[in-house]
Amino acid sequence: MITIYDKSATDFSTLGIGVLKDVKSDPIITEVLNGEYYLEFDYASTGVLVDYILEENIIKANGEPFTIIQIKKNTTKDTITIYAKHKIIWDWSKDWLEDIAPTSKNSQEAIDYLQSNAKIPLTFTINGDCTSTYTARYVRYNILDAIYNVDNAILKRFGGELEFAYPSVYVHAKRGSNNGLSIRERKNLTGYEQTNDFSTVKTRIMPEGNNGLLLPEKYIDSPIIGNYTTPIYYKYTSKYGVDDSTTQDQAYELIRTEVNNLFVQGIDKPKVSIKLDFIELSKTIEYKEYSNLEAAHLGDTINVYIPSIKTSVTTRIVKTIYNCNLNRITKMELGSTTPTIASSNVQIANAVASVDTNIIKKEVQDSVNSIIKHPFKGYIYIDDNSGCLYVMDTTDPATATKVWKWGLGGFGYSSTGINGTYGTAITQEGQIVADYILTGTMSADRIKGLNQLQIDVQNKADSSTVDALSTKIDTANTEITDIQTNGVDKVTTTTGFTFNKDGLTIDSTNSVTKSITDEDGIVVTRKSDNVDLLTVKSEGVESINLTARNFLIKKPIRMEKTTSNITKYKGNSGLGFFYIGDD
Repeated sequence: MITIYDKSATDFSTLGIGVLKDVKSDPIITEVLNGEYYLEFDYASTGVLVDYILEENIIKANGEPFTIIQIKKNTTKDTITIYAKHKIIWDWSKDWLEDIAPTSKNSQEAIDYLQSNAKIPLTFTINGDCTSTYTARYVRYNILDAIYNVDNAILKRFGGELEFAYPSVYVHAKRGSNNGLSIRERKNLTGYEQTNDFSTVKTRIMPEGNNGLLLPEKYIDSPIIGNYTTPIYYKYTSKYGVDDSTTQDQAYELIRTEVNNLFVQGIDKPKVSIKLDFIELSKTIEYKEYSNLEAAHLGDTINVYIPSIKTSVTTRIVKTIYNCNLNRITKMELGSTTPTIASSNVQIANAVASVDTNIIKKEVQDSVNSIIKHPFKGYIYIDDNSGCLYVMDTTDPATATKVWKWGLGGFGYSSTGINGTYGTAITQEGQIVADYILTGTMSADRIKGLNQLQIDVQNKADSSTVDALSTKIDTANTEITDIQTNGVDKVTTTTGFTFNKDGLTIDSTNSVTKSITDEDGIVVTRKSDNVDLLTVKSEGVESINLTARNFLIKKPIRMEKTTSNITKYKGNSGLGFFYIGDD
């Protein structure tokens, strides 16, 4: 039974506005482990209570409330398609966090802290069994992004897998159970689709510790290496090595344990993804082998036997499709997921969330999450979920303000915390966002053409010329690096211009005068005797001590130096003004 409620409703124990009787397609609820959770169905465009099918009104299906966020009209079929997200997820996506830092909390405590300290405090009950505690900071995000999507999201950093039962959320350390269910690899079977991904398989690992430490035996083999036609080699960089507290033999054992744990976690086995359509499977004689899976739930663990490598691979149910008319799961997908969910625009997803191909040992996760003081007066923090490295001005990412962030795609600098805006940016391809490069008080808007210049020189010049130019380029690069790091106090050009904090000075080598422009005005000085020829301050011209030659004031008036012919002043020089006509 599908019922509808007003958007302000919080109690769904009644029939609300009423029952939606004119459903034209099976109402389908899709739920992805730590991902999307939505309801979708078609309804008659003239059906009962259709006037109440409005955006943000609420539909209850299979005991859970879903907020309508999209209605699509289909005039050719006289129906409307309704898409609704679980109410808790939708409410999280609307609320806002200005600057929130859950500190030393487990996953369920952190989620409760976010929704309690948002702009519109939410009162959903949050419980769970996660035990590890962490700290994070979220600046200008909605609650949903802070839980699912950002680099240091709750589900990525703190861990946990969510289960919704309105108005409560339970945060499992690991959702589902392992009831010993197993299936065997099948081919050409209706309603069954399996993909085995061998691209991540490693069976012979050569670990390398700190300072290039290698094991005496060099390699560690998987227990099932013989199941493959040839070894699959892989270099693994270990965090262990010889130091003040670890001998060489101790380092060897730590590295061996670390690599063997990678095999325990399945690095020597393919990733398996399976899609099951129980309705289609029911048409086959093998259906009885899968019927027990209909009682399984999201998050449950399943063992899949792969004859080609004579071994079983453990996988989980990561997506379920529930038919409200049949009151049962009709489809499911097995594989692995990472937390992700659309937080704004409506996206009706048909595919399972992206596959996580990284197998990371928990011991490594715990260690890299620690914050290490660094000799250059910064602090290093490595996000054990995203793999990003941060250099911060404090030991705590929740309180850090000045942050350098490094990842495979490049690096950037933020002056507003770990979740702030990274204005300075350089990509892995070597591209620099030039608009963000500042040198002292001078902004370098464009630096381009260097690569082409080097190519042209190499094509046209002899080797000695190239070597000389390369030396100059290397020197310039060193100076640019120093400017980028330390800034500049003064900029001097070859044409006699000098800029510094005091103003502008114009004084070329052979000039007769020198001009200085500062905060008070302009002074032009004769260099031979240091006499001020012209002084202009904020109030206007204060003094003029100039010899006029030929100066055009404004046509037709001209002034020039003259010698008087008047007897009384004969032979005296002066300044004369002349009318020179209209042409």
